[in-house]
Amino acid sequence: MRVVKHNWPVKLLALSIAVMLSVYVRGQQDRVRTTMVLPVIIPAPEGQRVVEPSAGATVQVDLEGPAELINTAAASEIKLIIDPAGVKPGKTARVPVTIELPERLRTQSVEATWRPQSIPVKLISDATKQFTVEVNPLDKPEGWELKAPPQPMPAQVTVSGPQEDVSRVARIVASLPLEPVERKQPLIKVQALDAGGLDMTDQIKIIPAHVLIPYNQERVVLQKDVSVQPVFRVPAGGRVTVEVIPPQVRLIGPERRLSRIFIVETEPFNVPPGRAPFTKETALAPLGGDVTVRPSRVKVIIRTQPLGAAAPRPR
Repeated sequence: MRVVKHNWPVKLLALSIAVMLSVYVRGQQDRVRTTMVLPVIIPAPEGQRVVEPSAGATVQVDLEGPAELINTAAASEIKLIIDPAGVKPGKTARVPVTIELPERLRTQSVEATWRPQSIPVKLISDATKQFTVEVNPLDKPEGWELKAPPQPMPAQVTVSGPQEDVSRVARIVASLPLEPVERKQPLIKVQALDAGGLDMTDQIKIIPAHVLIPYNQERVVLQKDVSVQPVFRVPAGGRVTVEVIPPQVRLIGPERRLSRIFIVETEPFNVPPGRAPFTKETALAPLGGDVTVRPSRVKVIIRTQPLGAAAPRPR
């Protein structure tokens, strides 16, 4: 009985140690470790580009902690922080690498380590150049004309990028598809072209990338007087004189169509035999729905005489 009384503090201490060891071991059994690889993405200051590290650089992050937390962690939740603000363009400097865990992983039970702790960063300044935007009207609607050449807003854009690419840019073009409307102001993406017309838009940066191009159009209707050409068939063996009333008609329509029309024919008809004058009121051959003919009918007077007969005197 004395032994028990004398040794109870020792036994209590041993029991406490055993309990703590059991809890520690159980906690260690519930802890897991995982490794994630994050891509290095460095935000370059305005007007500069990152040339080091090269594309494909990564940072390895190791997480250790309770299984219920670590097993549900995703690489997309971890933020990689690399601030190049202190790097001078043209020089290489080592920049610290830090990470930011999501709020649910910011506990004392989660340990995070990563490598490398810093990376070399080099920035270079982009070349810049201003260009006046050229407007290239496309799909001109028939019967419409621009009242004035379209003017882009803004009239100039800034091109930036590697010196060798910027120096190749020869023109900045905005292709404007026209519609059969009086007014419109579409937002058009601009293109960078080299001297050979090759598109370089994806190789450089253009600010702004789109321009507003208001345009005004009006309907174009032209008038043109042309002669009438009768189309007929007469019996053989006679001399024919022809009179058309009116001898000319007026055409109204788009310039593109009227520029190719110089005469208008009548509908074909036959002249019966006989010396008496033959009068025929006939329609003109159709020219298409976009061309109006005024008048649409004419009177044709045809006089025939046998061969060898004296020609009638002029009235």
